[in-house]
Amino acid sequence: MKPNFISKSLVTLLIFGAILTSGSPSQAAQLIIRAIECKSVSTGISPGVLNAIFKPLAAVTQALISTALPGDLSEASKLIAAIPDVAQAIDSAGGGDPDDLYLSLSNQPKRDLAVWPAPGKDYDISKGQVVRPNLKLDFSNVIDVNFWEYDSGSGDDFLGRLTVNESEAGGVKTKIVYNPDEGNIYVVEYEVTGVAVAPQPAAQPVGQQWQEVPGCAKKIASGGGITWVLGCASGGSGGYQIFSRNGSNWELVEGAATDIAVNSDGTPWVVNANGTIFQRSGNSWQPVPGCAKKIAAGGGKVWVLGCASGGNGGYQIFTWNGSGWDLIPGAAVDLAVDSRNTVWAVNAQGEIYRYANSRRGGYSITIGNSWKQVAGCAKKIAIGGDKVWLLGCANNGSAGYEIFSRNGSNWDLVPGAAVEIAVDATGNPWIVNANGTIFRAP
Repeated sequence: MKPNFISKSLVTLLIFGAILTSGSPSQAAQLIIRAIECKSVSTGISPGVLNAIFKPLAAVTQALISTALPGDLSEASKLIAAIPDVAQAIDSAGGGDPDDLYLSLSNQPKRDLAVWPAPGKDYDISKGQVVRPNLKLDFSNVIDVNFWEYDSGSGDDFLGRLTVNESEAGGVKTKIVYNPDEGNIYVVEYEVTGVAVAPQPAAQPVGQQWQEVPGCAKKIASGGGITWVLGCASGGSGGYQIFSRNGSNWELVEGAATDIAVNSDGTPWVVNANGTIFQRSGNSWQPVPGCAKKIAAGGGKVWVLGCASGGNGGYQIFTWNGSGWDLIPGAAVDLAVDSRNTVWAVNAQGEIYRYANSRRGGYSITIGNSWKQVAGCAKKIAIGGDKVWLLGCANNGSAGYEIFSRNGSNWDLVPGAAVEIAVDATGNPWIVNANGTIFRAP
């Protein structure tokens, strides 16, 4: 391969942009490796070029390895991209074969000791690829996570080490993991939790009362002043019975479904057990092309999670353009859309994202990642009347998950537990617990 050129500016960036850590009294902590981006696979950048840069700096190598940069992968990429020669070297690096990557806490190259992706397993990662392990490792004081490439023909190759100290607690950070002899460059996004950075008030339940509503439901949706549910009884091979709210009663509607959404004009959309999508038109269900696992609607727009995997445990994301489905980058397990077509999503790891380009002009597809992460962890999310509610990742007894409402940039814990949630046009939540019992805000 042709030699590539990478400047000492990268080292300068790491040194002068660094947050250098120091030892602190041992505490219980947890390292969460949220994401790994491969900037260059092993031998992707000429080892000779990297050696020429890093070996003369052997005295500061350990400092570089224990250096943290504030921010997530996107922030780290901006810093790297700001140095033209570094960015050019990475861009021109040969793609090469994927690295058969695994992580371990051992200094010995033993794939059976892998902590990710699993003992005895490795993960094929290519240049430019981002993987989100959401790997959680308990530790005290300091932890070393070693990056290895599995090689069935010879010894496994050491790709570098992520060293993290307890004192790095507080916010998401990134570090560079590299081995000059191999030519690989990885950017790792991580967070240290479980260490008190400063006293923080515990989440306190806000005032919220729930009024039980007669009936039994598996799913619930609301829009245009009308609430719909999928009942607890089977409606046939397509899923559960479908009901709409009429005053204080539930009216049975023909059909069967496994998921339901209601647009801002009150039009319901459903998905059945086969993934078939239907829109309500008058007194009948009209099939819509496509296949979906989950559906959401708001602001005159409809979004679905398709039947195909989008990676990382989630499904592909699509939005309806009137005659077909536009693929949106990303993968999720739950979606919610408000009356202004602002889209929120939850992935398989419980991470929450808001689609930054969803509001203007209905939606717009741009080059790059338009999903912006929001702090918190969720199983389900719902929006209505500009109010965002979610079911958290922690159980609150046998009835379901904890319930939170959005308050500015924070989440307020609300009394109760649920497995499904919807928010009506006035911003009032409806929930269903694990027993199928329906509640609403009075």
